[in-house]
Amino acid sequence: MKIRKILKYTFLLIFTAPVILICLIWLNSKIISLSASGKMISDPGTLNRKYDVMIPGAGQYKPEQWINHSFNHRMEAAVELYKAGKVRNLILSGTYVSGLFNEANEMRNVLITFGVPDSIIIRDSTGFRTWESVSNIRKQFNLDETVIITQRSHLERSLFIAWCNGISAEGFEAKPVPHHHRYWNLREYLARIKATCDCFRHHTGL
Repeated sequence: MKIRKILKYTFLLIFTAPVILICLIWLNSKIISLSASGKMISDPGTLNRKYDVMIPGAGQYKPEQWINHSFNHRMEAAVELYKAGKVRNLILSGTYVSGLFNEANEMRNVLITFGVPDSIIIRDSTGFRTWESVSNIRKQFNLDETVIITQRSHLERSLFIAWCNGISAEGFEAKPVPHHHRYWNLREYLARIKATCDCFRHHTGL
C-alpha cells in the first residue's frame, strides 16, 4: 500500500512539476512587464529635456548573411531622438571580441553616418549582457537616470534591471523585429529568469 502511494505521488509530481515551472516562468515575465508599465514611450515629444541615452548592443551583420532588424531599428530610434533634441549623450554598450566584432563601434559608425556628432557618443565595450549594459550606467558613468532604447520586450527587462540598480529610467521603444524572428520570445522568457536571479544576487550579495 505504501509503495502504491509513493508511486502515485511520484507520478503526480512528475506531471505537475513542469506545469508549475511554466506558470512560474510566465508569472516572472508578467511581473517584469508590469514593473515597466508607464515607463515606455514612443513619441520623443513626451520627453521635456535632454537625457543621457543608453542603447544596448546589437551587432551589425553583413546584409548577405543576415539583416539584424534589432540593430537597424535601434539606430533609427536613436537618430529620431537625437533629431528631436532629446539627447545629451549616447552611451553605446555592447560586446567586444578582439578581431571579431565590437558592437559599440558598429553602432557609433552607423550613427555618425546619420549625422550624430562623435562628441556626444560614449562607447562601453563591457556590455556583455543586458545586466552589465544597464548597471554600468551607474557603476561606470555615475548616472542615476537615463533613457534606454531597444525593442519592447527587451526594454521591459532593461527597465526592470535599471530599477534593481536604483537607476531612474524611461524607455524609448524601437520598432519591433519582423514576425519571423519571434522565436526570440522564448529566449526572452529565459533571459527574464536570469534577470530576476541577478537582481536577487545584487541585493543579497549571494
